[in-house]
Amino acid sequence: MNAFISGVRKRQVHFARIEIQTDRSKTHTLTKRAWKTSMTKTWFRVLILCYIVTLLATTVEVFYFPALVSDELAAAYAREALPPFVSNPAIFLPLAAVSLAAIVVPPAGLFFLRKWGRWLGLWTTIAMLAVIPFFGPSLSSGFGTAMMQLSAILWGAVLTLAYFSSMGPEFR
Repeated sequence: MNAFISGVRKRQVHFARIEIQTDRSKTHTLTKRAWKTSMTKTWFRVLILCYIVTLLATTVEVFYFPALVSDELAAAYAREALPPFVSNPAIFLPLAAVSLAAIVVPPAGLFFLRKWGRWLGLWTTIAMLAVIPFFGPSLSSGFGTAMMQLSAILWGAVLTLAYFSSMGPEFR
């Protein structure tokens, strides 16, 4: 069995062709198409901006369009007991300020390609995932849930690209 491998590169798509010759003198050709991606600063920043837009859309939906949730569901949510630290302003306000900083500062650091933006983004994500269950239940509409899911996907993509793409060396 003989094998011949060749590659052709066209517009960021790499085509690899493998020709295998079997015992019966037949040649089989396998073509594999693999995307060669190189993340640019512009596209990385566009992803960060999309993340911010989805967060803002979620916030606007929660505060300005509460009618997207049924009255029965809103009434059931209103009967839920608040966690003790949420009802105490001395505890809640510093936590809210830290949470707001954790949401705003890492994307800004990543947008300006600062090295501290990567590790701050990773560690604030881990910290928020550890703390969010203690805030109790939440209520959102289908649109709000879709925006929250999209923002989580975009944030995961931004963090992944910051560490595991051609963007990694760009951070200073």
